[in-house]
Amino acid sequence: MSIDANGWDSLENGHCPRIWLLQEDSSFLLSWEHIDLITASADFLTLKIDCRVGRVTITAPESIQLLFEELQLERVRLIDGRKLKMEIKFSI
Repeated sequence: MSIDANGWDSLENGHCPRIWLLQEDSSFLLSWEHIDLITASADFLTLKIDCRVGRVTITAPESIQLLFEELQLERVRLIDGRKLKMEIKFSI
């Protein structure tokens, strides 16, 4: 696994059926079909992923616009919550 220094890993070609959300004490697989809305702050320091089961909020000290763009293309394979601040709130 080669996680980008920025805290995520993407496929150059193709589509991953799920995003692996990795945290210190747990891992989750989030299906693209369950994602309803992805929003970013104007400076791209915060991304919010609203899905059927809750919300994932990602914050970073530097712009994560490239992550936003790769999410748009459904190429993101893994987001490392150990490198990016990631808060996961499930409502199930």
